[in-house]
Amino acid sequence: MHWSADGQLFLAALGVFPGPVYRRNLITGRIEPWRTLAPSDPTGVQAIFGVLIADDERSYVYVYSRGLNDLYLARDVR
Repeated sequence: MHWSADGQLFLAALGVFPGPVYRRNLITGRIEPWRTLAPSDPTGVQAIFGVLIADDERSYVYVYSRGLNDLYLARDVR
């Protein structure tokens, strides 16, 4: 997904919520958590997709899908 300046690889679990992002050291094989992605309002969020990380690794963007519905109850309708 993204290569860090020190040669580590960023990996994201896409299609799930919340969306974990990991750093993998290719020399040692070690995988460690980096961030867990979730919008500030998680209402109706179904999955995280399309993560992009800036070269400085301080900024990132991602896309998520949200499904909201309205439910109405009608009584005594003729």
